[in-house]
Order: sequence, then C-alpha cells, then structure tokens
Amino acid sequence: MEGSGPSADIDARRLSRLRSAVVRTVAYADLFDFPLLTEEVWQQLLLEKADLQEISRLLGDLERDPFLAERLQREGPYVSLRGRVGLAAQRDTRQAAAEALIAKHRRVLGMLPLLPWLRMAAFSGGTSRRNSIQEDDLDLFIVTAPGHAWSVFVGLVLLGRGAGCREVLCANYIVDGTNLQVPDGGDFFTGQEMLGLEPLHGRRQLERMREINDWAGRLLPNADLRPELPLYRQAGLRSGAQRGVELLLWPAGWAIERAARLGLGWYLGRKQQEGGDMLLRAGILKLHRSDNRRRVVERYRERLTALGVAGDDLEALLQPRRRR
Repeated sequence: MEGSGPSADIDARRLSRLRSAVVRTVAYADLFDFPLLTEEVWQQLLLEKADLQEISRLLGDLERDPFLAERLQREGPYVSLRGRVGLAAQRDTRQAAAEALIAKHRRVLGMLPLLPWLRMAAFSGGTSRRNSIQEDDLDLFIVTAPGHAWSVFVGLVLLGRGAGCREVLCANYIVDGTNLQVPDGGDFFTGQEMLGLEPLHGRRQLERMREINDWAGRLLPNADLRPELPLYRQAGLRSGAQRGVELLLWPAGWAIERAARLGLGWYLGRKQQEGGDMLLRAGILKLHRSDNRRRVVERYRERLTALGVAGDDLEALLQPRRRR
C-alpha cells in the first residue's frame, strides 16, 4: 500500500518531532508575550534541524493540521498560542517604541566603538527583539579586550553620564576576550539569550562566542548569528581613534583595571540583592539585579505539559545551572 513501510514510519516520526518543536518554540516566546513570524519560528526552532520550507508548509495552513490547530493560531503574519489574541498589535507597539528609543540615542550608541578596549557591543534581551517592557532601557552585552572588562565598564558609565543617558545604557553583561565561554555551563535560558544578541559593533566576537559555546548551536540548530545593526559610519576612522587612545593609555592600563575592579567591585558587591544573579570576577561583570531564570523555566515547564509537548530531551536543558 502507498505510504506504508519503514520510510513512511520515519517520515511520520520526523513530522511529529517538527510539530512538537514548533509548539515548544512558540510557547517559549509566548512567555514574553511575543508572537513569532514564520522565519523566526524556524530560526528559533528548538533541538530540531529543519529548512525554512518545511516550517512554512507546517504553518501555512494551521487548520489542516489538527495537532497544530489545537495549539496555535495566526494573527496577521504572526504565530502565537491559541487564545492569545492581541499579541500582534502589542508586538508592533513595542517594536515602534524600541526603534524610537534607539533612534533617540543613536549618537551615543555610535560613540561606543571609540571607548578604549571595547571590542563588541550588542543589544541583548528585550532590546535585541524589540520587545522590551522597560521602554527606557537599552540592554547591552559587551566584550572587551583581555584584562579590561572593569575599565570598559567605567568608560560606559562616564559616557552615559556625559550624554545624559546613564540609566538608558544598561550594560548588564560585560566580559573580556578570555571569558567568552559561558561560566555557568550551557543551559536553555543562556543559549536563547546568546543567540538572540544583535551586534552593533564587533560581530567577529559573537562568532567566536558561538564557536566556543558549541552547545548553543545544538539547542537552536537553525539559528544564524545576526548581522551588525548599521548604526555606524566611518568605522575605520573610529577604529583608528580607538587604537590611538589605547596606545596613550597603555602604560596605565593595568592600574586602571585594578583600580576599577577594587572600587566598583566593593560598590557593586554592596548592591547585590537576594534573588539576584550578579557575578563579579576578573574579566566578568554580570549585573542582573534580579534572576528571572527560575520563574521563566517553571512557567515554561508548566506550559509544555499543558500543551502535551514536554520531553526528556528538553528537560535536560532546563535543569539548574552548575555555577563554577
């Protein structure tokens, strides 16, 4: 009979895995009230390698697939969990607000490549997805030259104060070039954040991060690193100016870093809060005042169970981190 035999069984199993992966992916984005475009579902597809055409066919007519139709819906170009009406308009509103905030601070963002020892600046979190609930924050992930993480943090503070936007530039994760490997071990939440980074400057550092943290590629096997946001002009002139400043500061570089770490380390250490996720080490400043990871993971587990797509393969990545 046509459609029977081992090959048909294999195709059926793959279709089942793809359906589950699609629902898992949309369910995670839903935790942040964020409906997805078809291409975004494909890019963020969890634990399942696929091509865009496969995902487009699955999502092209949801009503023809009972499993997906029971769990998902379309609202304009977006896919969301069934019953989550209004997310499309909310996404468009938040995106417009984020773009306006970026445009407002375009000039100061364009000055970041001038900071001595800064090697990469990238939007992170809600800013990278244009879905920030805090409409007056620009979340930044920073990579610095080796041995200069604390110095660059000082530079960011001074730049923000000088430009009158200290509270807007929220550099909540700064690492130097010797600390690109995730210190907590690979997990679901961190992998999502890493592959969601949107570089403004220094994309090569992001490429190195993915090479070093190859587990993230297994989590999201279809995800491509995002291109640099075209905010900057005359990059060569800026790079030359940065090198010139670094050369002038070179004799005092070690002393600046040590003084910054001693002074700011003491200050930031006093501000650590219970339930936060701060990490203050040589070469690493993780400045997350609150740790939403546990709450997000628990909500996600509950959602997966309710949707009937929980599984041991994903559960292994949802386990608590192993801080070293």
